[in-house]
Amino acid sequence: MDDYLGGGDSIESVIALVKEIKNVLESAKLHLRKWQSNSQTIINNITNDEKSEQHKTLNLDPSPSKTLGLFWDTFHDTFYFSINHTFTHKYTKRNILSFISQVFDPLGLVGPCILQAKNILQQLWVHKCGWDDEVPSQIVLEFNNFVNSLSHINTIHIPRWIAQDDLREMQLHVFTDASERAYGACVYVRTISIDGLVQVRLLTSKNKVSPIKTITIPRLELCGALLGTRLYKKVIESLTMKFNSCFFWCDSTIVLGWLSTESSSLKQFVRNRVNEILEITKGHTWDYVPSKLNPADLASRGVNADFRLNADVLSHFGGRAQNF
Repeated sequence: MDDYLGGGDSIESVIALVKEIKNVLESAKLHLRKWQSNSQTIINNITNDEKSEQHKTLNLDPSPSKTLGLFWDTFHDTFYFSINHTFTHKYTKRNILSFISQVFDPLGLVGPCILQAKNILQQLWVHKCGWDDEVPSQIVLEFNNFVNSLSHINTIHIPRWIAQDDLREMQLHVFTDASERAYGACVYVRTISIDGLVQVRLLTSKNKVSPIKTITIPRLELCGALLGTRLYKKVIESLTMKFNSCFFWCDSTIVLGWLSTESSSLKQFVRNRVNEILEITKGHTWDYVPSKLNPADLASRGVNADFRLNADVLSHFGGRAQNF
């Protein structure tokens, strides 16, 4: 049977949810096991044989627990990665692809750090490398740089909870950007408490390498805006929480001009994308953000994993979204 993921706004509601789920499934002779939680009070309400191994002992050191492919530190309530950062095989397309595929990041939490790997894969196809042929030395050099940076990803911890207590307002901010290498988007949740405390959490991000066929930067910026729009749609459809407001940010004045132009006057490539963007983001506005303040810049250009050592880093995109 597959795992179940759930939660609640209070310990009491989660305890009630656990009982309800157990009763429903036990009526069908399905017994849920390996329960785990970031709350010891909830764990204490579960029989010992139903707890996960990490909760059966008094050891307070967080044991790895996988959740949707990510590791969950229930003690600190953070997500983290555990990636093998040693490569001992022959440098072939098959082995490189196999190694890169181990980096599973469904939420795009370390997307900028993985962009280099996506560019390497693109180069393997551009050079028409055989599956078991040794790859060019330049690709080997770039791949080794990527492998050496992976150890830093294992030290990144991302808070699981994106809200805070005593909420007054919850906003969704979507940033988009593009470069010659790639285009990307990132989504942040910005919350404001009753006391005025502002908190920003990275929710998800996504980037794609630029096509091999040359496309102008403005069109790539438009592709980034469309990527952010689709990411926004997926977030809204997936979450049950309600946002007081949603904001869309782009540092391309050309794209913003297209979005405010009658689409019938635009060329087909631009028109089709503009129409989809406007349809999905209807009721919300697209605004300009200076490039130096655009956190999606990292999603489109990529960074080494040791970028997180910078004291100003908020998640992996930097503290820039705090200002909006």
